[in-house]
Amino acid sequence: HKALFYRSPTDHLMAISILPDTVLTLQADRFVSFRVSDGTTFSMQISTEKQVEQFAETVSLCRSAAAIAAKVAPALISQDLKVGTGNVVVEGDSVQIKNSCYIQQADRPALLISPFESNFESDATNKFKVGEGSIVRGWDQGVIGMAKGGKRILIVPSGLGYTQSRPDVPSNANLIFEIEILKIKATSEPNESSRSIVPVTEVQQQQQ
Repeated sequence: HKALFYRSPTDHLMAISILPDTVLTLQADRFVSFRVSDGTTFSMQISTEKQVEQFAETVSLCRSAAAIAAKVAPALISQDLKVGTGNVVVEGDSVQIKNSCYIQQADRPALLISPFESNFESDATNKFKVGEGSIVRGWDQGVIGMAKGGKRILIVPSGLGYTQSRPDVPSNANLIFEIEILKIKATSEPNESSRSIVPVTEVQQQQQ
């Protein structure tokens, strides 16, 4: 999979291969930074917040598909779609979330098919204490660092899936979750640096 960049609809700028170790970071004012395997980082501004979410989601799915194609050992992929505000989640906190759940298709791992479960359009939510592994093991790792109002996509290998078997989820399936943090209840008093989101003050193309 490749990301194609254009200055205009007819002016092609470059193409970047999406690999398992590609890093995408959301920044202020709809900028995203894109780090590729040779260490080069590109930054660009995307027109709308919705397009930022869609782009980040697509890059994550392509990273996962690239890892599957390369037979890389399964690992959790956690990608911000929208950065929240306020203190961030640390282990031991209790969180309330909205989520959609998908089964990753073995033959089309970079595509999202209809979710088998979602509560975004209802009043239902999920609540859990981070670190207890009470619902999905991958959630405990994947929500660390999120803040209220933040959204992420988590691509969860089968070994980090539901703690209890479900008839609608194959035991060896990779799962994809879209998660939004509604509330955070801190159960400890960590230092301020572990609770704070570091603001982005500079956006530029750079060579690392």
